[in-house]
Amino acid sequence: MKLKHFRFLVLMGLMGVAVAQTTNTPAATTATTAPASTFTSTQQAAIEKIVHDYLIAHPEVLLEAGQALQMKQQVLMQEKANKVIPTLAASLLHDPSSPVIGNKAGKVSVIEFFDYQCPHCKIMGPVMTDLVAQDKDVRVIYKELPIFGADSEFAAKAALASQKQGKFEAFNKALLAAQERLNNQTVLDIAKSVGLNVNQLQADMNLPEISKELQEVRSLAEKIGISGTPGFIVISLDKAGKVKSQFIPGQTTLDDLKTAINAVK
Repeated sequence: MKLKHFRFLVLMGLMGVAVAQTTNTPAATTATTAPASTFTSTQQAAIEKIVHDYLIAHPEVLLEAGQALQMKQQVLMQEKANKVIPTLAASLLHDPSSPVIGNKAGKVSVIEFFDYQCPHCKIMGPVMTDLVAQDKDVRVIYKELPIFGADSEFAAKAALASQKQGKFEAFNKALLAAQERLNNQTVLDIAKSVGLNVNQLQADMNLPEISKELQEVRSLAEKIGISGTPGFIVISLDKAGKVKSQFIPGQTTLDDLKTAINAVK
């Protein structure tokens, strides 16, 4: 335990003394028997000032507490995901509406839940390209999870519809590489730039199967516990059909993806 945090714990233990001084109450009695609900306004103000002054002097305590909470939440998310993923393997691996790049017969699948306007997803775009280029036995399955509003949903629908023209991979890269904020017009402009027939694309975006795919992906994400993007599932099936998987919440690295792939092979 760091010295400053030890001092903080001691300080919290001594708050009873400070409270006692505000009311001339014996410190031991106040510190050990007075529940929070019995504090007077003067006592409450004394406690708040002690905590406030300490945190102002040591703001890193709040940062460390926030980091610890985030790590705990990620561990809980991973535990839930690892229990649920094997039961959802068929939907994760064999949905014909989900775009696939890389080796479509690859023994290991890397599934990414993502949003085209997510800055971390944009960073992962080139990483996924490098992964496919370096590992010829991996297939990448994209699960469109538009969580940043209507513009993200429009982009997701356009990307799914681009499969009809065999242009998903090029369109996906271009959307993730876009520096400007996406809206309907910028998405269509990018579609045109990669050779898509924009009129046909807009017609295909309205197909029922497009909306159905987005609904199914949202349902999968909810069941797994994915509340943000990106989220990665590295998964394989052995000859007996047993699922081996690893869940990676959030942005990751090429090396970490490779480690997860080796772990499930």
